[in-house]
Amino acid sequence: MALETYFLVYYRYLTEGGDGLLPRTRAPYRSPGQIDVDLEIQICKTRKTTVPGEPA
Repeated sequence: MALETYFLVYYRYLTEGGDGLLPRTRAPYRSPGQIDVDLEIQICKTRKTTVPGEPA
């Protein structure tokens, strides 16, 4: 184990206890490029009700 990794895990253990040693998600904390949920729902509804190739 690299020394940097050791200290990362060690300080995580000191601050969080045993929970600090559990695996963490690698997903981003936030997604600034993600569209609003209401807009996503509206887009999905529009796609379900329109016929491909015809104007909406």
